[in-house]
Amino acid sequence: MKISGKFRMAVLIPAAAMLTVLPFAQIAAQAQAPVVHHKNFAQRHPMLTSTAAGVGTYAALKLDAARKKRRHQRLNFADRHPMLMGAGAGVVTHHIIKKTTH
Repeated sequence: MKISGKFRMAVLIPAAAMLTVLPFAQIAAQAQAPVVHHKNFAQRHPMLTSTAAGVGTYAALKLDAARKKRRHQRLNFADRHPMLMGAGAGVVTHHIIKKTTH
């Protein structure tokens, strides 16, 4: 039995398309697996990071207050209360890290 050229092309084109698409469909299905997100240092150690942020803020405000005192400038609230601002910076840093870590 002889198959006409049009019929042969009508069968071969979809078959060729399926043979090229099916392997990629399997790869795409495998690519849907959940992606593992590795936590960075701050996300793995929120207490250490927030403590460092608080201590750094405290030290920076102490230096700024000392500089302003030498120049006889008026101290703002943060310069007058560096311990409170340092603790606040640590608490806010810890909250943001814990809130945004998935």
